[in-house]
Amino acid sequence: MFGSFKNSMIVEFEMSDLGMMHYFLSIEVMHSSIGIFLSQKKYVQEILDKFQMKDCNPVNTPSEFGMKLNKDNGGKKVDDTLYKQIVGSLMYLTTTRPDIMHAVSVISRYMKCPTEIHLLAAKRIFWYLQGTKEFGLFYKNGEKSDLFGFTVSLACACQAIWLKKILKELHFKEDGPTQIYSDNSSTIKLSKNPVLHG
Repeated sequence: MFGSFKNSMIVEFEMSDLGMMHYFLSIEVMHSSIGIFLSQKKYVQEILDKFQMKDCNPVNTPSEFGMKLNKDNGGKKVDDTLYKQIVGSLMYLTTTRPDIMHAVSVISRYMKCPTEIHLLAAKRIFWYLQGTKEFGLFYKNGEKSDLFGFTVSLACACQAIWLKKILKELHFKEDGPTQIYSDNSSTIKLSKNPVLHG
């Protein structure tokens, strides 16, 4: 399938076959006989350098256990442009690093008026990255995985439907419904209330 698609593109457009992909938009692709490994090790180093965090000490988790952030903590305001750059850089890294997704989504809520505590939470993610630069995603050859999500909203359901259609086109048909997990207490109460299931 991919061979015929590639040949049809070469016929239609002026292009060259550069072979297997190794690096694209800061994503490093390593091919092996057992699968494909995607990482952003170089990008991690670049953002650590950019935000003067290259010599920071590593930690084991991307966020401090039990830390609660809020908008009105009364702390000293920090440069919101710098904070937005940090959050944007970290968001792009979640492409291959789902382990930081929750921490990044939490700090992204405070881009309008960040304070020192929000910046400290962002720096904590950098500390975690310092010790986990090698992390990434590994896709094993021939292994079929079920599609599932980790939030409950209309957008998530729409994305799941869209992904199922793409997977079907690529001959990875998903049977049955897509499971979507959530720890949102309102959603859980809503799903347990039999009155709301008309």
